Amino acid sequence: MERSLIRPFEPSDLPEVAIMFLKAFRGRTAAAPTSLIEHMRDVYFGHPAYDRRMGSLVHLRLDGAIDGFIGAFPQPLMLSGRALRGVVTGGFMVDDPAANPITGARLVRRLLNGPQDVTITDTANRRSLDFQRVLGCETLDLQSLQWTKILEPASYVLSLLDVRTGRLPMMPLRPLARLLDRVRVEKAQYHPIQARSGWRDADIDVESFASIFERFAGEFDLRPSWTRSELLWLLDQASRKTKFGSLFIRGVQRCTGETVGAYLYFGRRRSEAMTLQIAARPEAAELVLESLFAHAAAMGCTVVRGTAQPFLMPGLFRNDRIVFRHASGTHLHVRDADLLRIIRSGRVLVGGLVGEGWTRLVSDEFAEDGPKGKIAGKIAGKLARACEVALWPSRRAPVKRPL
Repeated sequence: MERSLIRPFEPSDLPEVAIMFLKAFRGRTAAAPTSLIEHMRDVYFGHPAYDRRMGSLVHLRLDGAIDGFIGAFPQPLMLSGRALRGVVTGGFMVDDPAANPITGARLVRRLLNGPQDVTITDTANRRSLDFQRVLGCETLDLQSLQWTKILEPASYVLSLLDVRTGRLPMMPLRPLARLLDRVRVEKAQYHPIQARSGWRDADIDVESFASIFERFAGEFDLRPSWTRSELLWLLDQASRKTKFGSLFIRGVQRCTGETVGAYLYFGRRRSEAMTLQIAARPEAAELVLESLFAHAAAMGCTVVRGTAQPFLMPGLFRNDRIVFRHASGTHLHVRDADLLRIIRSGRVLVGGLVGEGWTRLVSDEFAEDGPKGKIAGKIAGKLARACEVALWPSRRAPVKRPL
């Protein structure tokens, strides 16, 4: 009976699952907009490495209606030169969990028993923590933390009050908060790193970022294994996110020409900046973070957020006004004991692009149809020639010449 109730997710299921998604994660019961359905189609069926054997699953009631879903998309991995099959899970939901308490367990157990070598979850909530442990998943405690760099303290405090009281009651205080922050930021002096002798940072294109990221990822025992076209596809999908503003791609380099890091983040004025990926050598992490914070401050962002990573901790600890909190759980499931030892050693690159953070599903409201993507259409039919395409944000702070 259990097997008959679970089957692979099909494109024809998209409208029904999209409605369940809005109800479970956005608290809305309206019909699903086309933008949500099409984004789910891209994420779950359009991934360049899509493999139906390791795809998403749906749970059916006896009348054939879908009452449960667990999303999964491929994540090719490399372990010391050995190719591994990985999947990233997300969008885990049950229509009525109180009435169907074992539906979620059936879906997760079925997915974990798939042919993949590694299953990655980086958006698990607190309620699923014990559930993941019972199923033998390894929790990465550090990567389950989110850090927040406070750039404008008064606006940050006001945003916390907004959450409790609503935005309208706090509106009269916003001009005062901005005035206080203007004085405070001038004192903080977030200078571009060009002010440091021997260093510079600038916007870079996708080809430069890909090269930097590949060198950076090569220092980890377990790391992503993308083709250039797959990475370009991920960046195009990320550029469609709307909640946090424009996507910026920037690199940090010595004036001698040695590149020490790069980062991707979303940002816009009077809003929080959300970091998607940082690639940096451990000894240069503090400088790369300095570049990120200075650029976000120049954009007028109130805070910068990101996922904690072992290589970032020394740089974060050397900054003031850094707040850590549990945002979502990061779990890995493997059946190979040797691979589990590597995971516990910390030499694992997980989170950001190696997770679910690049999708619109973890942030956007899908209140209306759109957008089409900042670079969608420009690369159709040209993924194999990724090096010819440059991804530039539509809005960016003044910068010096590209690296």
